[in-house]
Parts: sequence; C-alpha cells; structure tokens
Amino acid sequence: MVQGDLPSALAAYGDGLAIKKELVAKDAGDMVWQHDLSIGYDRSGDVLVAQGDLPSALAAHREALAIKKMLTAKNPIIRVAARPLD
Repeated sequence: MVQGDLPSALAAYGDGLAIKKELVAKDAGDMVWQHDLSIGYDRSGDVLVAQGDLPSALAAHREALAIKKMLTAKNPIIRVAARPLD
C-alpha cells in the first residue's frame, strides 16, 4: 500500500487469503493458521478502506474479529492482538 497500487495489493492479499483458507480447511484447530487468516482479513480490509469500499472493508474486518473472538474463546489465556505489530 505504500506504493499506492491498491488493486495489486488487494489481489495479493486475496491470494494470501485463499492459501490461508485452504490451510485452515485442512486443520481448523491450528490456531496459528487461524490467526494468520484473521491478519489477512484485516489487511484486506485496510486496502478496501483506502479504496473507499467501506461495506466490503467492514465485512473483512468483521471476519477478522470473528476469528479472533473464536480463538480467545478456545483459549482464554492466549490473547490475540487486535492488530499485528509489523
């Protein structure tokens, strides 16, 4: 997004989401893959905000939030960060 090529960024995040969804489908209990999937949704949502597509951005961020809520419900000791630090 730093370079401003939002369509390419969204496409790249979409490709990453597809891979992460496949991994989660193979092992839904893997919390790391679930967390990675939530980050992908957050990043896609950020690009959609930058593009002005607020309804789609909201949907992406809601997907991320749902995963994070599920992860913390499964293991309340582990608190998943709301946003990645990188």
